[in-house]
Amino acid sequence: GMPGAPGLNGSKGMSGRAGRPGKDGPVGEDGQKGERGIDGRKGTPGAQGKDGDPGPRGEKGEEGPQGTDGTPGDMGMKGEMGEQGERGLSGRKGLPGDDGEKGADGANGMKGEKGMVGEKGALGPVGPAGVSGANGTDGQKGAVGPKGDAGRKGVNGADGPPGPQGIPGSKGVPGQEGSPGADGVPGRKGPPGLEGQKGDEGPKGVIGRKGFPGTSGKDGAAGNALEIVTIHSQSTEIPSCPGDTTRLWDGYSLVYTSGSGYGHGQNLGRAGSCLRRFEPLPFLQCQGRGADGECNYAFRNDHTYWLSTNASLGADDEIAMDDTQDYISRCSVCQTVGSIITFHSQSTSVPSCPPSWESLWTGYSYLSNTGYGSEGGGQDLGSPGSCLQSFNTLPFIECNSKNICHFYSDQNSFWLVATEGLPMERADAQEVLGRVSRCNVCQWSSSSSGSA
Repeated sequence: GMPGAPGLNGSKGMSGRAGRPGKDGPVGEDGQKGERGIDGRKGTPGAQGKDGDPGPRGEKGEEGPQGTDGTPGDMGMKGEMGEQGERGLSGRKGLPGDDGEKGADGANGMKGEKGMVGEKGALGPVGPAGVSGANGTDGQKGAVGPKGDAGRKGVNGADGPPGPQGIPGSKGVPGQEGSPGADGVPGRKGPPGLEGQKGDEGPKGVIGRKGFPGTSGKDGAAGNALEIVTIHSQSTEIPSCPGDTTRLWDGYSLVYTSGSGYGHGQNLGRAGSCLRRFEPLPFLQCQGRGADGECNYAFRNDHTYWLSTNASLGADDEIAMDDTQDYISRCSVCQTVGSIITFHSQSTSVPSCPPSWESLWTGYSYLSNTGYGSEGGGQDLGSPGSCLQSFNTLPFIECNSKNICHFYSDQNSFWLVATEGLPMERADAQEVLGRVSRCNVCQWSSSSSGSA
């Protein structure tokens, strides 16, 4: 069908909370180099470091030069007299002996006769050498003399000639496998081989370049959008999914959370308002980052708000943990095909769905709520969450960190009002039921549009 006429302007929304700090800006350019600072004071000496690990064993050094002669040792003590030795071998010819002492004067000889005066003879030749004297007798063996000083270390002799080749040794054990050798020089190109058989199919090739745009195709048939919708029973019964929708899961109806004075409301028409498990305080608060980060659970000013059942209970009455679930509404998250929208009549009459739309459920036009510290949350009037099937002046319950839930008299709920009739300043629960706007949750029906 044709789009409907624009709706009336909505009332001014509540002021939003202050936004969170923005993300860090980009890094600025480097600043100019600063002047040299004043030299700091000399630091105190550090503690002595630990001994290092022993270093690796060094290689054998070269042979050093010959050392200098050592100082003579002390004189040894006199040795004991040795035993008499055996007769020695004949000694060599001794050296000439010293001249003997002058012999005594001989006796006067007899007076000779007077000789004849002879002629002066010529100088005779040198006479032959005299006969050698006889060998002297062997002298006695002398006593053993004292031990002499230690002699100096002699100079190392020259290396001797190489010795003869030794006998071949036995075969050694096989050595470890050597590392691969370097690649050899490429061989010459061989002659072409015989044509091989057809190989297996190779891997899939890389994706080719993007082709040129094709011609525009024909318009396809109109499709149906997938839609997720949440329905709340406002009782302890799990609600059935309406129409041809299919249930994805069921749970408990969460309206609003408040932690450290900050609130966050849930859209009752979306899946986030249907938690699978009920816990009076299903969240914790974290702050900081890295080693400075920490998380806290169950602060004094942490609260949650849940859609309640119609079970009767006085205001300010506490509900023990064991009885809490009797007062918490159940919900179902449903999947369907086709858009879903909510219509509000702003009158006491239930509005009809437009042509080609089918009704899923009808109810009362729920706008918003406030709780602890005047914090609260609102509903999108186009969402199914703004159309509750039952009216109650206090349709939600507050739970705190002590696992206790309450209906407080200072909590407030807000509803669209029927605009017809005289102004109404104050009314009780029964009277106000005739002044609350009605609503209808409708789904687009492809079968209805096809038949039209």
